[in-house]
Amino acid sequence: MKIDENTAKEIARLREIYERKEKAARQAEHQLRDYVLEFMREAGMMDHSADVMEMIEHMPKGYLQFTLYERLFELREAEAQEIEPGAPAQNMEQNM
Repeated sequence: MKIDENTAKEIARLREIYERKEKAARQAEHQLRDYVLEFMREAGMMDHSADVMEMIEHMPKGYLQFTLYERLFELREAEAQEIEPGAPAQNMEQNM
């Protein structure tokens, strides 16, 4: 075998650190998502492309930013077609 005992132990130690930090990052991501979506709903931001874009600028790269970009695309598409966007905001929240 090419992986000796010391290397295997170091990999296991580093993997444990990584998994612990990844779990903490996921928890923080969920807290951020919940806070942002609640704020956007209360502020009436979910159906206005300028408001969604403003929030995107404050988001770290990741799934939440991606879903906000999806919402922005939906709104801009609806604006281009002169259709009231309405319900798609709930769809975005359900996908998160």
